[in-house]
Amino acid sequence: MSDYIIEQCRQFVDEKVRARSDYHNTYMIDLLRMVDENLDKHRDLETSTHFEASLKIHICGHAAREFHQMHLDFIRANDPWQCLEQFKGQYCADFKDLFYERDQCQKKAEEFTSHCLKPAVREYVTKSLGPDLVDEMLAGQKAIDFSTRSFFQFSILKQLLTDDNFENFVKYIRHYEAFVQDWIFKQMVQQFSKGDSGLRNMENKHLKVIIKRIKEAVVNAQAKSFTAEFHRGGDVRAKLDMLPFKPQKELFNRVFGCGRQCPFCKAPLLPVRSRFRMRETEGKLHPYKDYRSIYPDWLIQPDTSIQASDYWKYVFARFNEKFSKEYKAEPADLPSVWKSITKEQAMESLEESFKMKKQEEE
Repeated sequence: MSDYIIEQCRQFVDEKVRARSDYHNTYMIDLLRMVDENLDKHRDLETSTHFEASLKIHICGHAAREFHQMHLDFIRANDPWQCLEQFKGQYCADFKDLFYERDQCQKKAEEFTSHCLKPAVREYVTKSLGPDLVDEMLAGQKAIDFSTRSFFQFSILKQLLTDDNFENFVKYIRHYEAFVQDWIFKQMVQQFSKGDSGLRNMENKHLKVIIKRIKEAVVNAQAKSFTAEFHRGGDVRAKLDMLPFKPQKELFNRVFGCGRQCPFCKAPLLPVRSRFRMRETEGKLHPYKDYRSIYPDWLIQPDTSIQASDYWKYVFARFNEKFSKEYKAEPADLPSVWKSITKEQAMESLEESFKMKKQEEE
């Protein structure tokens, strides 16, 4: 839980720093509120006041260093002396032009375009791209992956099986939310890195809108330079990362669900209307099988018909040795039938679990 809260707060701080604005005291208030909200979601863990205070001190300590540097960078960038030094050469050239009575119209138009119009146009386009990218992901080639939570989970598990990478399985199990967000971002990078991705068309659409609003004094050649400036460099990852509106977070919120995981297998749970709270155990560990000593009115009948899917049997058998090292335990004594399951059978099991085969046939 603490790792999750710290990571969320780090992302919040990073977003503020990337904005390159000055520090505001509401940032710390928002940060502490974020910590309190996350702690409230995990009240079933019975955290102590000392733990909460230590967590907040650790998070605020990191944030204070980052915000202090951000404040210094802002002052440095907006310091009158620094600005004068930065534009000393330009002011000198302007003075010479005035002294020799040279025509400055074209030169000043270029400077105005470069220093005023381009930054404004860039800001407009980057703010407008985020929602468009979300719509494209929900209607494009990978739309089915984000249509429902079932399709979403199927797509992730299918890729895990296809990639056959043990480290990815560990990340999925231990850091599910971070893994999912990273997976979504990679899907976006993959889709918009293709030549026919539509990213350039989206940029052109917003460029045309804003260029129409620019004064008629801007010549057509400058409009062409705007377009060339935006299309220079093909690093889709960098472009997506710099957007103020994060499309990967919007997609994540649509398909993530409640975020809870099974205490046994760490599989993500479907959203429910309420949360289980274990204050009755006074924060102490208690065996799940002995639940009736805490809840005598509960009676959960075992279902012997339920069998583990071939998908996870294959994964466990495939990485048995690595799992034992990761969790510092002895390798599991697995049934021989588990070891005979093939990758193709695991994929069939996954498709059957999510009813994908039937839908494909229809």
